[in-house]
Amino acid sequence: ADLSAVLSGQVYPSLSAGEHGVQQLDDLNLSPEERAVLTQLGGLRVVSGTAVEFDKTAFAGRNAFYLGAEADTQAESALSRAQLKRDNGVWTVDIAAIAPEMTTLNGTNAQTNPLYDQKINVLGLTQDKKPLVVPDGTDVAKLHVVIDGIAAGKPASGTQVLQSTVLKEATPVDTSAIVGAVGSIGNAFAVVAPNGDVFGAANSGIALLNVGDNAVTQIDASTGANALGGAYKIKLTSNDAQGEASIVRGGTATIHSPTVSLHWSQALQRFFVGLIDVRGSSNNFVTNLLVGRLRDGADGNKKIILRAAVHSEGFKDPVDGDNGNMVDWSGKFDGTTNRIIGFGDNTLMGGRAAAFHVRTMHTSTGKDYVIVNGGVATNDNDFNKLKKQVYSIAVRSLTDPDDQTAGIIDTVPDLSNVNERKAAKVGADDAYLAHDNGVVVDADDVATVTDMHVIGDTVYVSVKGTRDSTSKQERGIFSSRAIF
Repeated sequence: ADLSAVLSGQVYPSLSAGEHGVQQLDDLNLSPEERAVLTQLGGLRVVSGTAVEFDKTAFAGRNAFYLGAEADTQAESALSRAQLKRDNGVWTVDIAAIAPEMTTLNGTNAQTNPLYDQKINVLGLTQDKKPLVVPDGTDVAKLHVVIDGIAAGKPASGTQVLQSTVLKEATPVDTSAIVGAVGSIGNAFAVVAPNGDVFGAANSGIALLNVGDNAVTQIDASTGANALGGAYKIKLTSNDAQGEASIVRGGTATIHSPTVSLHWSQALQRFFVGLIDVRGSSNNFVTNLLVGRLRDGADGNKKIILRAAVHSEGFKDPVDGDNGNMVDWSGKFDGTTNRIIGFGDNTLMGGRAAAFHVRTMHTSTGKDYVIVNGGVATNDNDFNKLKKQVYSIAVRSLTDPDDQTAGIIDTVPDLSNVNERKAAKVGADDAYLAHDNGVVVDADDVATVTDMHVIGDTVYVSVKGTRDSTSKQERGIFSSRAIF
């Protein structure tokens, strides 16, 4: 759905099995954040009367989000800020281009803006709403932090840009590209590809950066040391060591997509890395989801702890001397059940796991969930269907960011358990967002999830499809509220 469709009412709110409905956006009881996210999910096509196409978005909340251009001919509109405003009962969208040709760069005025007239490859946000940007062209291996006060609810006063040096991958040598970025307050996490290769190959990892007032600087991800060591390695073979997070037990794994889903949870103080198209060798167990946290490191900095999200180690520090060898994943991946975030390849030969979009929900009742668009498939046709499935997985017993006893996804609810309303699917006739034995996905093609956001107790998904006389596909924006 494009913006005009959203604003004219083509929004499908809270559809469940057997129920259809269309309401005007102004008729919905939406918070400002919900209204903004619906507009963002709908997409934007035009800025100030000139055609500008965006394919990157970052939701900042409070009626504001950011847009990244999909082509390198958009001048100062390469990065834009959209704000929703209401005047005399009418909602409008104001869009401002915030990538001028000259800018304040790393604290120095009147410098050439590295974002000007560039295609935007990566657009993310820190917890305090600073855009994290990677442009195409010569700076694909440098992270850019945009200082824009409007995201914090302050009057616009011009933007500043902080530019890193070329980031290092896990070896550490120069990365070939940055493929994802999010951040906490004071730190940024960048997903980096290995030198001379795409993300997913050996020595891919997560770079850690300090974000200051006038500089953004990479530090050693596994120790926090200022002396540059490199990124935290995403390991394709068994067993974790310092600075490594293995995605496999009992063999080797391969990642067949150069893109990732990256999400920072303010409530949990964790970041999640969703991997796409993970495959294993025979008699091993693989996962598509990693969870990371910050803890105190060297030189007064933070360091990263990154683990697979299939056991409690993902939410606590490793025991001294434990490199991960003693963690047994086999009980989590029995190979006969789709566990959403992994599988045992000894019985699912040809299995493929993916997490296309990852978000988190902290509900009004204090419960926490990881929301995953994806799952596990055993053939190419089923793998394509994973893009159309959304699941919620409970994070159990995590009471504060430093809790080191909580488990995550130790027990993944069965997908057909009517007593555990923790799973949701986008179905063929409707957005099947209440899980029940009676809700099934029929044989028709269903719409693909293209984006996903969580506001309060509600998950919003944007889906694409073609509705005609022979198809039951639905397209638009669908919502699902948590059932407690």
